[in-house]
Amino acid sequence: MEQKSIYEKLHDFQQEEVNLVKTKSAHQYKYSPLDDIVDVIKPLLKKHGMVISHTTICLKDQSNNIVSELVRTTLI
Repeated sequence: MEQKSIYEKLHDFQQEEVNLVKTKSAHQYKYSPLDDIVDVIKPLLKKHGMVISHTTICLKDQSNNIVSELVRTTLI
């Protein structure tokens, strides 16, 4: 059985219909919190054999940034 590349999996994932509700607001904008987004997309990532991980890093200027990484998984 041929494994799909991360690009093929990402393409399939992006074809999914996702409905997010903007429940928070700040600076005159409404948005969906990251926790809500992850709750919605997590089953779809699993369906397409992918995971996403988040890491907080501290930069030289002492600011914190979140780095997200999309990873292809292989189910055995």
